[in-house]
Amino acid sequence: MIKKIILLFFFLFLLSYIYSIDIQPEFIKRSDSVVLKELFSINIGIMNLKNIGKIQNVNPVDSQNAVNSLKNILDTVPSIKLSKKNAVDKAIRLFKSKLSDAEKAKLDFLERKIFYSSNDIDSSYIYQFFLELQKNATFSPIAKQWFENFTNPFYILNNSKPFDFIYQDDKTISESKKINDKDSTGLDFLFSGTVEKIENLYFITFYVYSYLENKRIKEFSIISDSENLTSKINDKMKDIIPEIFLVNYGTLTIDTEDAETGIYLDSNYIGKKNEKINFIVPGKYVLSVKKENYEEKFQNIEIANFENKVIKIKVDNEKKLQVVNFYIEPLGTKIFINSVFQGKTPFKKAFPVGNYIISAKNDLYQNYRYFLSIDEVKDSEITVVFHLLTKDVRSFFKLKKTLYYVAFWNFTFSLVCVVPSIIFAMYYFYQFGSAQNNYGSGYISTEEGARNLSIRDVTYGLSWAFSIYSILSVGWLFFTLADYLSVKDKQDFIPILEYYKNKEGEEGLTIGAGFRLR
Repeated sequence: MIKKIILLFFFLFLLSYIYSIDIQPEFIKRSDSVVLKELFSINIGIMNLKNIGKIQNVNPVDSQNAVNSLKNILDTVPSIKLSKKNAVDKAIRLFKSKLSDAEKAKLDFLERKIFYSSNDIDSSYIYQFFLELQKNATFSPIAKQWFENFTNPFYILNNSKPFDFIYQDDKTISESKKINDKDSTGLDFLFSGTVEKIENLYFITFYVYSYLENKRIKEFSIISDSENLTSKINDKMKDIIPEIFLVNYGTLTIDTEDAETGIYLDSNYIGKKNEKINFIVPGKYVLSVKKENYEEKFQNIEIANFENKVIKIKVDNEKKLQVVNFYIEPLGTKIFINSVFQGKTPFKKAFPVGNYIISAKNDLYQNYRYFLSIDEVKDSEITVVFHLLTKDVRSFFKLKKTLYYVAFWNFTFSLVCVVPSIIFAMYYFYQFGSAQNNYGSGYISTEEGARNLSIRDVTYGLSWAFSIYSILSVGWLFFTLADYLSVKDKQDFIPILEYYKNKEGEEGLTIGAGFRLR
């Protein structure tokens, strides 16, 4: 049973990881407007199934897996479409949530006209609402973008985590349930359902409620045993989703046969090697594949309604590489290329033609940054040679020394605290124990016994706290000491460093009483 549970959850996690996709329209991706993203965001609530029949027959794991499977499928849907009327209803709902009561009242008449319209809403109502958006300071900058795109399949799903079944009507749940703290409009769709088990078969019915239409727009059922429950829900949802979300999704499979090749669709990263997109909006896309040190390859593709397209594409044109030898002193300097750590000098690396920002970093030297441009590849290697400038390390050395002294006195303070606290703790521990032996178990009930018990507990707790504090202090002491001595070792290379002089004028570092390193 445990093995079964682990395999089911692993499968669901893998399904979500492999097939999830995030393809946003360019006008949304490039916009910083939170309101625009809200206008084109669809909130979907997923409610756990209600058990009916003999509740004890239903395995909670199977019921939860059914709901998780539903969510994983919805997570793979990149975007949906709304009917013209529903799109305007959603925009009005969001618009009113940002208005004062007086401003809402002015919009009520227009809202009622739109509400009682057919799905093929009068264009004059839409234009009138568009003018209202333009009058509002918050919505005016994005009014035109909404007007030009509200009938397109650009609405991004925002799916909730499955939540417990609520014994209320769908409308009330949709109005009260929020996807997150920033959500101001509630749910647009609500997925709910019932589950019953008779012998070895599960009978599951799912309901899809649309708040925008204020009715259940879809109902579908699954009959399955426990083993095939997830796969049957997946197959059923593939048929149901185009009906619910008004898009004739296609399927796109991309095969590169190379685990290092990245796949991009309209500049959106999809994955590597082989990827399958189960719900892709029909249309034209630019597919590109990238691999380090290879020429990027592009291909124009078009997905038709309900098309199952398979594309095999490879990167095969290897870029010519220029070998660059980094010999930067002091050796061991860290080299970053385009902010990515590459190694410590000396080392070599091959680069294709292009521009690169090289950063050299060393704790005791000034950081250096320069621009490397490779315009053509030559047979001979390019050698980058220079020496970093020395920092004014007097202050750096002084800081290390100061940190050591702070750590030393911190450790001394911890000893001053821990020793008395242990003595007091032992004293009150034995005093309370002795009194309890003399007066019996009733001693703790007396005023004196209760007071001594509190003192014992407090001193006992303080002794433990100061003991831990002392252990951490000694660790910090040795760390700062090692760091300080490491800096002192650099004197052979950095002449401006001076030894710390103790009171006797001798070169050395005093640790504690009468113990010195030379």
